Amino acid sequence: MKSVNAVLSASVAVCLCLAASCQAYDFRQLVNIPKGTAASDFCTKWGDECNTYKRSDSGSHYRSTFCELGDYQGKNKDTKALVYCLAGHTITNAIEKQTGATNAN
Repeated sequence: MKSVNAVLSASVAVCLCLAASCQAYDFRQLVNIPKGTAASDFCTKWGDECNTYKRSDSGSHYRSTFCELGDYQGKNKDTKALVYCLAGHTITNAIEKQTGATNAN
């Protein structure tokens, strides 16, 4: 019984170490909202462009879009947004061009 407990304890320790070392990839990019575009309209436009963007390949049609006004500290909500658009791979740069946004990094 002691060996079972030792193996179980070791397994739990290994799992905890592996879980602690995992990191999520942050796809968000900081962009400048185009002049003349209301910040309140930008995220709607971003989502629409992401969902209707025509990919040049016939790959995945799965879409994941994200748009949050402001920078990484939650400031500059009138001029900046954190965004991404994924469709099997990131097409964020293409959507930046479609919406007139520019990379702020």
